[in-house]
Amino acid sequence: MSDENFSTGVSFDEGRSFSRSNGKTSKVIDLTIKYSAGLIKDEKQAQYVIITLFVIILIASYVFVSSSNEGVVGEVVAPAGSELITPEGEPARLIEPII
Repeated sequence: MSDENFSTGVSFDEGRSFSRSNGKTSKVIDLTIKYSAGLIKDEKQAQYVIITLFVIILIASYVFVSSSNEGVVGEVVAPAGSELITPEGEPARLIEPII
């Protein structure tokens, strides 16, 4: 008896690609494929491109935001008629609170 004739009633659909339930691709993927000038051929490649761009933008945003605060020392301006004190190791503050 060969293995081909032995059936357990279980079948595997190995060639099946899982995509959206209604069979449509998203508009972002369609636009990515359309405007890639033929470089992106299918949905899977478009997904990789979109994820890669997202990660690059995320990293660039983090670098931009974290570097924009380096070395920036805010100028403390006291209201008219009041004086500031700047104790060593502490932030500047008013001598008397304004109430």
